[in-house]
Amino acid sequence: MARADNLGMFLSRIGCLFFSCPQPVDLPADLQVTPDQICVKPEKDIQDGLLWEPAIIDGHHAVRINAGHEYYRKVYLPNRSSGVTIQGMDFLLWALAEAELSTISEATRIHFRELRYEVSRLLRRLTEDLPEPVTEDGKDE
Repeated sequence: MARADNLGMFLSRIGCLFFSCPQPVDLPADLQVTPDQICVKPEKDIQDGLLWEPAIIDGHHAVRINAGHEYYRKVYLPNRSSGVTIQGMDFLLWALAEAELSTISEATRIHFRELRYEVSRLLRRLTEDLPEPVTEDGKDE
């Protein structure tokens, strides 16, 4: 395992981050997943510019996050050194993807897809005016 920061550890596997929490996370008893099974894989681009999409990776439910989306570039990446912040964002996106993958109703599946489009569009607009990220050497990314 490589140390991500003081708050979290991660394993790199097929480009996904599988988190191993240093402290126990209270999860519902009926949830059949542990935090170290949550897979979030950055992709260069996702169809229609969506921020995230559910996926099946290596036989496991996962989420792909769009590295080309403004939110990823201006909010997600600048916080990558804050393990708990990234872990929290990853958990949220994974939970949304898991809910979408687990639905059995076609109407509900359509609503989830429309939610991804709307949230991705709104976050793109909201992040337009955020400052450009600054690298560790002080230059804009």
